[in-house]
Amino acid sequence: MKKIFAVFICLITAIVFVKAQDVHFSQQFDNDIYLNPAQSGLGKKANRLVLQYRDQWRSVPVPYSSAFVSYDRKINAGENQLLGAGLQLLYDRAGDGKLSTIKVSVSPSYTRFFKEERIGLSVGFQIGMLHRFIDSDGLVFESQFDGVGVNNPSGEALNGTATAPDLGFGLHLSSKIGDKNHIIETGFSMYNFHEPNLSFIENAIDNRPTRFNVYAKSEVFVGQNGWSINPVLQYQRQENLNNILPLVFAKKYLKNKNMAFSFGGGYRVKDAAKMYFAYEVNDFKIGVNYDINTSAFNDATNSIGAGEILLKYEFERKKTEKIVEIEIDTLLAEDTTEFVEEIEEQVEEEVVVEVDETEVTEEIEETVDKVETVIETPKVSRIDEINAGTNIQLYFPNDYPNPNSLSPTTKTPYGEIYRKYIELSVEYYRLGGNEGNMQDFIDNHVIKEWNKYNQLISEISKLLKEGKTVTLVVKGHTSPLANSDYNLNLSKRRVQSFINQVSFREDLDLYIKNGQLKVTEVFYGETKSDAAVSDDSKNKKQSIYSDKAAFERRVEIEKVIVE
Repeated sequence: MKKIFAVFICLITAIVFVKAQDVHFSQQFDNDIYLNPAQSGLGKKANRLVLQYRDQWRSVPVPYSSAFVSYDRKINAGENQLLGAGLQLLYDRAGDGKLSTIKVSVSPSYTRFFKEERIGLSVGFQIGMLHRFIDSDGLVFESQFDGVGVNNPSGEALNGTATAPDLGFGLHLSSKIGDKNHIIETGFSMYNFHEPNLSFIENAIDNRPTRFNVYAKSEVFVGQNGWSINPVLQYQRQENLNNILPLVFAKKYLKNKNMAFSFGGGYRVKDAAKMYFAYEVNDFKIGVNYDINTSAFNDATNSIGAGEILLKYEFERKKTEKIVEIEIDTLLAEDTTEFVEEIEEQVEEEVVVEVDETEVTEEIEETVDKVETVIETPKVSRIDEINAGTNIQLYFPNDYPNPNSLSPTTKTPYGEIYRKYIELSVEYYRLGGNEGNMQDFIDNHVIKEWNKYNQLISEISKLLKEGKTVTLVVKGHTSPLANSDYNLNLSKRRVQSFINQVSFREDLDLYIKNGQLKVTEVFYGETKSDAAVSDDSKNKKQSIYSDKAAFERRVEIEKVIVE
């Protein structure tokens, strides 16, 4: 009983007489926008949503719980630069509603890339409002004791609420090192630098101290089996309180980096030991950690510390129109095979007629010419024709897939890219003008090559079912717009998008896994692009919305080898 009473008195003293401290999370290293407002908009995809909840000290009378939710997105600001914007909501409660804090803030940011976008420097600000409130009716003060019991009025002049503006600032530096793109990030942020007054007592001052935060984290890839080591070091100081958190965890990537799991631990110096586990699938991540209390407060908590969960979801905004989808489905359903066969039968019937007559012969020749004109897409069916080389080209809109990304991989299948191209076609027609020839390019290249691909895949599926081994030689290309390193990664994403599309069919995905269907990948970036194609970002009519530039943005299925 004495232990509980002592804890209660300490907490009441902290509430009324000691300057308030900011909320801290153990997984703050993975909650980028809370760690530093400069990281707003720096997610892997355009949009990022984070939810985090922490519950601690359940063994004491007044446990703590904290909840945080944020949304941030990136805004393209041009070549080598990026704008970001974030929105945050924080709710913290200590002891059954006795002391609660609500914080709402926005965080604009700006990022500039250097060294061919391998280094990024970001600056961000946090602008918001802090609101604290307390249920003073549930509190007991020393002045209320009369020697027998709690019988005297408190005499405390508490307002019950306190509101003040909240300001923050941050710098963040990220870089990629070596051929494996090891990641190193470091940064500095500060909050409450204007020390807002959050006193519950009338005409009194209770300034929230400035909190300084310095951190460094890294991801170092080890070997070729998808493992990485991730060390983290974070230091925070708020007035006379220090918080030092070293942590390290291992991460294993699975299925072309579409899945991953992490595990590790750390130690908040003189406070708590930590256990950490995370699982990622596609664009969703869940992180869980548990803190085992080792501080002087351990007598009251019995080593029961804090549990915390973090959910993160990143996504691209997709625009779809039913009318467009119906048109696309109609295009995909087109198959000229039956039409071509009917004409070929007509030709054979014509040949039965006596060919001595010049008029009939000329008519047959005209029919044959028509057949050759109609058959723009060769029917791929025989092994020798396939082995001879297919040379199918699949085309991409500018900077797709995953615009503004520095990643060499993507989760998007080409089918989604194709639909996006059709959706953007009106914009490309308009901005390219007549001299851009984009309408002719989309009709006679983008659409027809997609149909050729589907015919080829059907033939490959038949060969695989017959027990053949098939190897696809696939090359990725880009236009010369943007720098060479960026374009090299873009060409890798385009090849990966093709592989994703092939894997989209469950039967083909099975053959890929068992090694019967193989893909030989070649990445050219911009190195094979026509020198006549413009790389001037200010002349978008030629560098983006022309058929010449559009031709360079492709994946080339150069050869299909059947064994």
